[in-house]
Amino acid sequence: MPRTTDLPKAAIVTRYNGGESCGTLAVAYGRAESTMRENLHRWGAAIRRRGPARTYTLDEAFFHSIDTEAKAYWLGFILADGRVGRTGAGNWICRVDLSVRDEGHLRKLAAAVKTTAPIKIGHHGASAYLDLCSVQLCYDLRLLGCTPHKTGKHGTPAIDAELKYHFYRGYFDGDGSLFAVPQIHAWRVDVIGATGFIKEFQNWLVQRAAVKPTKLRQVDCSADVSSLRYTGGPQIERIMRLLYDGANDYLDRKYDRFMELLGRSKRRTT
Repeated sequence: MPRTTDLPKAAIVTRYNGGESCGTLAVAYGRAESTMRENLHRWGAAIRRRGPARTYTLDEAFFHSIDTEAKAYWLGFILADGRVGRTGAGNWICRVDLSVRDEGHLRKLAAAVKTTAPIKIGHHGASAYLDLCSVQLCYDLRLLGCTPHKTGKHGTPAIDAELKYHFYRGYFDGDGSLFAVPQIHAWRVDVIGATGFIKEFQNWLVQRAAVKPTKLRQVDCSADVSSLRYTGGPQIERIMRLLYDGANDYLDRKYDRFMELLGRSKRRTT
């Protein structure tokens, strides 16, 4: 059996673009269908979805190169609140499921990836979700760490340093919280995620928000998942300004809380 590097790439891509299926090509060249599909994607072929033709529009290459604020933001958000996996029919799908109060945020995501797919309401009316069905989009997300069963396993994807502000804001919008602690007249930031990822996020904050390292808190007695917590006044404002100042993409509810923090800080200094 020839190695992947020995396969006639140009000929295979030509045959695929001519209408032959991944399954047919996999049999012809002695490969698993999933391997052939990933090879074709790596070689630059526009992968067709399985089954019927696409019903809704979608920018399937949106996450192929993380080179804008929007792409970095939504990558972070999906890493926190999205799920990538396969349907019963074998098609790859990315689902983002939120509280129904954040349905408007799903509309922002739909606009960013240029999809006409509908936003659906969950069975009990408490949640809303958006399904993005695409082999290519899910493959790119998997390369960036959004893998099936990613909880406790994901790290920080390799993206440009200037885009990490937007990436971390997206993640914070998904798995972070900002709230007042009136008993001590302070604010608190909490972020939860894979322990290695949370350590990297803390190091980033230490370097850019002038906060001190703090001990991570284990979640559900698991060493794989940790929570990062900061409490105070000025240091919380520095963290939130780092993430939200000048931002174009954000969860409205979190941004409103940020503005509430700034309002209270301003009142304390006047």
